[in-house]
Amino acid sequence: MFLPFVLVSFLYFAEMSGMPKFRRHREGFLILGYTREADEVFKRNKESNDEQSVRSKPLEEVRKDAIEVVKMRKGDVNNDLDVQGEYLLQFGRCRGQSFRWMLENALGYAGWFVDNIRNEKVSHK
Repeated sequence: MFLPFVLVSFLYFAEMSGMPKFRRHREGFLILGYTREADEVFKRNKESNDEQSVRSKPLEEVRKDAIEVVKMRKGDVNNDLDVQGEYLLQFGRCRGQSFRWMLENALGYAGWFVDNIRNEKVSHK
């Protein structure tokens, strides 16, 4: 599936290029816990899930929006990992946030997310 490759590749690319900014303890190991901002996003998404059904954007629109974000921060729009890092998640606790944001604010959730996608059974209907 496309998502685990993107996230694992982005994790590698992020470490190599210095982005995103991973939170670390004084001893240097990564902080897997959530930021206050992540807790607020999780709560808001849970409440909006209870209130209404949310439709996902088409991939083309998600990509176009991500390219605009990369342009605004003067990133490399020709680098697929840079662009895919700005894709907004269309479901789950981090819905409406980018992969990059998820890595910076909810690294433990990102790990859980990738693990679940890797273990997901693909159905061909």
